[in-house]
Amino acid sequence: MRADTSDFDSIAEVTCLVWDDPTTFCRIVVPPAWRADESRRFGMAHHIEEVRWLDVLPWLDREGGTEWLRALPSAAAGVPANLLASAADFAITRHSAWRLSHLFPSLAADLRLDTLGLSVRASNIFVREGIAKFGELGPLSIRDLFLLRSSGALTVQGVVERLISVAVRPTSEKRRSDMAEPALSTFAEVEQRVWTTAEATSVGEALHAVAIWNSALGLWDAPLVTASPPGLTLPPSVEAAQSVLSNLTAGAWFVARDAPPALSDVLARHLALLSEKELVIVRGRVLAKSPQTLDQIGKTLGVTRERIRQIESKVMTRIASWVDDASDLGLFSLAIRAKVHRLSRLASMLEEMPQLTHGIVGLDQPAWFVLDRFDDSFESDGTWIAEPSIDELRAETALRFQAAEIGPGLAPMVSLRESTMDWTALNDGDLEDWLEDCGYRPLEGHFLAPSVKSVPDLAASLLQIRGVACSLDDIHSAVVADRSIGTLQNALNVDPRFVRLDRSDWGLSEWGAREYTGIRDAIELIVQERGSITIDELISDLTSSFTVSPRSILAYASAWPFALTDGVVQMAAAPKVVQKSLSQTRNVYRVGPDAWALRIEVSGEHLRGSGSPLPSSLAAALGMMPGDRMSVESPHGPVTLSWMTLQPSLGSIRTNLLEADPEIGSEVLMTISKTAISFSAPSVDGDRIRRARSLMGLPDSPELIASDVAVAVGLSSAAPWSTVVHVLRDRGESDLASLLVEIVGHNPAYDLPSKLVAKSKYSIVSIEDH
Repeated sequence: MRADTSDFDSIAEVTCLVWDDPTTFCRIVVPPAWRADESRRFGMAHHIEEVRWLDVLPWLDREGGTEWLRALPSAAAGVPANLLASAADFAITRHSAWRLSHLFPSLAADLRLDTLGLSVRASNIFVREGIAKFGELGPLSIRDLFLLRSSGALTVQGVVERLISVAVRPTSEKRRSDMAEPALSTFAEVEQRVWTTAEATSVGEALHAVAIWNSALGLWDAPLVTASPPGLTLPPSVEAAQSVLSNLTAGAWFVARDAPPALSDVLARHLALLSEKELVIVRGRVLAKSPQTLDQIGKTLGVTRERIRQIESKVMTRIASWVDDASDLGLFSLAIRAKVHRLSRLASMLEEMPQLTHGIVGLDQPAWFVLDRFDDSFESDGTWIAEPSIDELRAETALRFQAAEIGPGLAPMVSLRESTMDWTALNDGDLEDWLEDCGYRPLEGHFLAPSVKSVPDLAASLLQIRGVACSLDDIHSAVVADRSIGTLQNALNVDPRFVRLDRSDWGLSEWGAREYTGIRDAIELIVQERGSITIDELISDLTSSFTVSPRSILAYASAWPFALTDGVVQMAAAPKVVQKSLSQTRNVYRVGPDAWALRIEVSGEHLRGSGSPLPSSLAAALGMMPGDRMSVESPHGPVTLSWMTLQPSLGSIRTNLLEADPEIGSEVLMTISKTAISFSAPSVDGDRIRRARSLMGLPDSPELIASDVAVAVGLSSAAPWSTVVHVLRDRGESDLASLLVEIVGHNPAYDLPSKLVAKSKYSIVSIEDH
């Protein structure tokens, strides 16, 4: 405690600084009886010394010069002009972001500015801004003074000098009475409160009690807010004081003091410094969610776009100074960044700092939004808040993801948590949401990079995660449910990363497992290695390696290119002849010497580009044998026909179907020869004769001749209508047979069962195919 006195016997009041708060002074009233008591004078001498510059203006630290360690001049002597100028320079250059109330805590709030002897320009500025007392000036900083319209360097220098000259006056009238401690009547009361009161009632008293205790222990340089040396028994007052200090909270501190202004109030105060034009520009260009153009604001204000640009540039420079780390807004920004820890969910941040949600008078946006637009040190997109920007955190996330990858574009969530925990405090749920917002896809405890989106890449990631073979259905439902299973199978077939491990199971080639290429290839590999094998051994071998039924193995071992004789499987010497004739094949019609028509029902597999079965009798008519592959030309490129398994197949005809744009379930007629294939839609309109001819691929004609129809269904041209009708019924074309009966008239022979029809050269069992 330091007192402002040179003649102890003549004073009735001592003004003291309380060191827990450089803005707080206390007064001790000294009664006459005390002043006459020599013992009390002796005791007071231990606590009173000269008041120095630093005692009144504590921001004048040693770097400002040794003259600030000297005592203040007396009122009669006055303050030398050079010291005033030096102190003002120090405040302007070192502490321009401090509020004036912090720089000059001893000035009374009701101190009238017109009594300070300010310059005419400074007085006019304050009158225009509505600032008449120091309590209205105190919330501003020196930097804010420079931003006032018409304010210049000399004006600000003069204001600061006048404030300093008043602050160092040795009169109590300019002290801030609202911050003073209650007066004490006697020095004995001071001592009693310090040493015998078991509870300190203020932070100032608590600090003072601890300071006296430390001085008694000789601990002059020890920090006050620390534990006392071990083994000491503390007086009750000191113990209570230490408890007050150790449990001090911001809420408790401001119980007896004015709470600091909320962020919304600080922003409103700064915005109030803007002119009407500047505020329109800030609202339209900075704070608007959809910023206006320079031209739009220029039309509103009646000035050119270039003038708007100039004003905006100056305003943004001022705003940048508002959010400097040393400013009041900068303090809020630092607090937000400390809470963000590089990345946080905005809702969580607002729950912890509710004042950020407060609105600002005259604006529709909350305080956090305005500060975000003013300050480039952090950014929010409404969901997340990041330091310094969302884009930079997305880039950082990409680097962290790459560091956690166990395969191309694949990283376990556990590794991602470990990789990101040093730069974000997001919990697992928020981290997963952030990754998804960045385009990463969750998959069974892992995440996939945005680049992993093709069918084979997704399938490879799933197999790598599971580490075991998966069926097509499993892969399809897990990662590519929006694509056809045929597309998935085609992708796996052509990608060298995959190997088929069973009829329906797939794995990764890097696993080194035995590849399954089909029952036929598996049988052929075994038979070629051994020369021959019994059917029982073959079934045992294949069923132990692959998921395949004994019946399928038996069927393949009995067909080309194998021969099954007396239970032994060998390679066949020649292909087997197809037994089924064209006349027995449904929906196949001969339309020329070397051309046939095949009527098919369009399915989803056709439209998705998958292959489809081809009747074996038609493949044989085209000159194919088991094991053959051929290509025919179509209007949209070659179409492949293959006979590599028991059933011949036709390659994709999707592009040819698209031209006719058929629906699923409709019929299409394919006309095919050894060199070409074409497509058309059978007619469903017109008379019955034309409709029947169209269904069989015959040229349009008003007549229907029995010989033409007989040849079309694979019979002799001499076959009668009754034979044609029975052939169509036997091969499953009852609708076409009924249409022919309607055309040629009913005949009792049509109704006889096939086996009761007299055998003749026209019979389906005796007539050979053309």
